[in-house]
Amino acid sequence: MRFAVDRIEEGLMICEALEGDDVIRLEKGRYPDIKEGDILYEKDGEYFFDEEETAERKKNMRERLNRLFKKK
Repeated sequence: MRFAVDRIEEGLMICEALEGDDVIRLEKGRYPDIKEGDILYEKDGEYFFDEEETAERKKNMRERLNRLFKKK
């Protein structure tokens, strides 16, 4: 399952599932390089940074913003 880091508060990362309604909380200290908007995937009970998916989602968001502002 994949999760997007929604926010970081009080030493916890609040992550929302990309598919479904699941929300998980992970200790930020275990993942010091992860930031809001990053994508994580779960494998055998551990969570890992998905660099490729994160880059793709950020690229798509930049393109959407560019299209939005060019319409004016």
